[in-house]
Amino acid sequence: VVGVPGTVTYTPGTRMATLTPSVPLETSRSYNIRVTTGIEDTAGNALAADYNWTFTTEPPPDRTPPVLTGTEPENGSEDVPVNAVVTATFNEPIDPATVHSNSFTLSGGVTGVVTYSAGSRRARFTPVEPLAPGTTYTATVSIAIMDVEGNAMSDAYSWTFATEPPDTTAPFLVSTVPRNGATDVSVDTVIRAVFSEAMNPATLNGTTF
Repeated sequence: VVGVPGTVTYTPGTRMATLTPSVPLETSRSYNIRVTTGIEDTAGNALAADYNWTFTTEPPPDRTPPVLTGTEPENGSEDVPVNAVVTATFNEPIDPATVHSNSFTLSGGVTGVVTYSAGSRRARFTPVEPLAPGTTYTATVSIAIMDVEGNAMSDAYSWTFATEPPDTTAPFLVSTVPRNGATDVSVDTVIRAVFSEAMNPATLNGTTF
């Protein structure tokens, strides 16, 4: 390697010459290799011509900590659905082994399943049970999370959000089959009632309807 000190060895069995640099090569640098006509075979014949080739070394190692580029819900969000999945998106690929229930948490003792998608660089916290309505939660991503080069986050990151208030509005019927006051209704009619919102199936039975 031109300009780089090193030791040259030759292995007859493989006919391979090796140059081992005595100092590490610099990162992100192009080097030129030259084999000259000063090299001869065992019969004294020199190379027909000098031979040159080049290569470029790898870039410097990544020493930059990963950072969050977005969260869902966003910090300070209100009226978040109680079945929301909490997510954190990073600026670079993260080591999946470092994304778990100890490094991505939700306040209030909420347990959840933590997963990581390499394609979107997004960690997800899916609560096992619906969140409590009208409650403020704090999500935290800890410095245990590292990128694929082993760089940990510089600081833990936390953000808060509030879930939607409890539903205190009574449901009502929006339509019926047959309609109220209908006449000449077929004797094999199936009677139906449509409600204003989702209902608890366990409360619909032969006694309540």
